[in-house]
Amino acid sequence: MAMAADYGVLLEDQGVALRGLFIIDPHQVIRYSVIHDNNVGRSTQETLRVLKALQTGSLCGANWSIGSSPIQAAKPAITPGAAAHEGDVKIYTLPGCSYCSQVKDYLSRNNITFEEINLETDTEGQAFMDSRGYTALPVTVIGAHEISGFRLDKIKELLE
Repeated sequence: MAMAADYGVLLEDQGVALRGLFIIDPHQVIRYSVIHDNNVGRSTQETLRVLKALQTGSLCGANWSIGSSPIQAAKPAITPGAAAHEGDVKIYTLPGCSYCSQVKDYLSRNNITFEEINLETDTEGQAFMDSRGYTALPVTVIGAHEISGFRLDKIKELLE
């Protein structure tokens, strides 16, 4: 149940986990996740399409199909740079994003001040995401490091 809780699929009051699919790369970065209610099935064709899209290393649109050309080359998930500085943390989020909430909760619990950029309304934040080709949420910026996706391990490492 600890793993289900870590991935945000545990229904604690019922003692069960929702149906969750997570594609994790060799660097332990969650590249794709989908969570369904337990009465909804998952599509193996869609899972294979997403996996193949991730393997292209490029940006593939919602209607991309296996064998089609990608939209544009992908950007690296983590940008090397200087160490994190206190008060120099930003998190790009969307309302209702469970991973975004978990990262914000972690930062708050550890008294780490951060700026939240709501991608639903912030056009500069949207431009930031577009310019880098980021599609995974949240994007957490710590100093010169940009972490795309749910990477609490990397966030903890940079903040220690």
